[in-house]
Amino acid sequence: MTRLAEIKSRAEAATPGPWRRIAVYGGWDGVGCDQGPEVARLILNHPENASFIAASRSDVPWLLEVVEKLVTYIQDQCDDAMLPYPDDIKALLNHEVERT
Repeated sequence: MTRLAEIKSRAEAATPGPWRRIAVYGGWDGVGCDQGPEVARLILNHPENASFIAASRSDVPWLLEVVEKLVTYIQDQCDDAMLPYPDDIKALLNHEVERT
């Protein structure tokens, strides 16, 4: 599985969004959604970090869509001009997820 495919798989498996930062008593910050209770309860000194995590639920799928459109565009341009894909693009598209 390519890294891009694995990122997409994780995004699709996550609790549906949108997510939002929620303040929880006792100094905790949480991430919640409209689909149920908390998605995560976190000990964070910076509420911006909880906001970043919450926004990632919408940001990651959007970024994946942009990347997929750009990849299609590059492939179409290379095919139309009968050019090989640039090596750096080919390497990114074929990057396999390293298993540890």
